[in-house]
Amino acid sequence: MNTGVKELMEFVKTIPKPRTIIIEEGQLASWLLEICTTYGEKLIITDPKTNRWIGRAGQKNDTIDATKLAHLARGGYIKEIHHPIGHRRRFRELVLSYHDTVKIRPGSRIN
Repeated sequence: MNTGVKELMEFVKTIPKPRTIIIEEGQLASWLLEICTTYGEKLIITDPKTNRWIGRAGQKNDTIDATKLAHLARGGYIKEIHHPIGHRRRFRELVLSYHDTVKIRPGSRIN
């Protein structure tokens, strides 16, 4: 099964409106936010540390985790993490890259 942007958005569109996509913070969160914004879909990125109920579970798999995330959302217990999009995201990435470069330079004092 192909897991590209087109296939993801086709799947999302099978869910009736109003719909909100909720994911936990991860490496692809910013990318997925850009995609959802482009396609006019609402995406909420949450902090896994605030969703401890999911992490403490004895059994873990995508279905169980998604169900628990849905319960937290229905109960109003989801805390959204802000991610910049577009030019602001790229600017943030450049600043972080610059900071990392300066940090590893010999004799640098930035911590």
